[in-house]
Amino acid sequence: MHSVDQTKISEHIRLELSHFQDLKRLGGAKEVWQWSGELDSHDLHAITQDLEQLLNEVGASKQCVKRTFSILIEGLQNTLLHSLKSGDQPMYGLGIAFINDQVDMIILSLSDDEHVQKVCELVKDLNKLNTEDIKSHYRMTMNNGQISEKGGAGLGLITMVMKSKDGMHVEASKVTEDIQVLSCFLSVS
Repeated sequence: MHSVDQTKISEHIRLELSHFQDLKRLGGAKEVWQWSGELDSHDLHAITQDLEQLLNEVGASKQCVKRTFSILIEGLQNTLLHSLKSGDQPMYGLGIAFINDQVDMIILSLSDDEHVQKVCELVKDLNKLNTEDIKSHYRMTMNNGQISEKGGAGLGLITMVMKSKDGMHVEASKVTEDIQVLSCFLSVS
């Protein structure tokens, strides 16, 4: 278990979300929503309820809402299961922007160097695949994947890439020498 100053992590996540909000507003987003803090299963439920209401209010299509939820649930479940903890619960950040009938999102979580490398490599490989190849890869992983008590076969990431508009973009920024904030960017239309 890594020991990290929660204040330093919270500030880092807030800065990432603020940067996301600024970029999306410059890009024409009329609505940008943010959540951050410690994540538990109750929070996941509350966020999805809030977001459904917000997306319906701005007129997002039913398909867009459905895809957004698939990605959001997988991303936040991955955070619950795989993110490093900074106290009792994993820290997270979530930014959602609605621009011209498209949802752009960022999901932030804490990771060590090994996990960041693993995620970046898997996402890079998935982004190279076309839609049919991603579906085939999902089925193959489902049937043959190394699934542990935390999952671990990559099905959540595969689902996120499959449901997104243009794959996933992943970045990581150091918080301490051995802990990074992993940022996953996705779009849904």
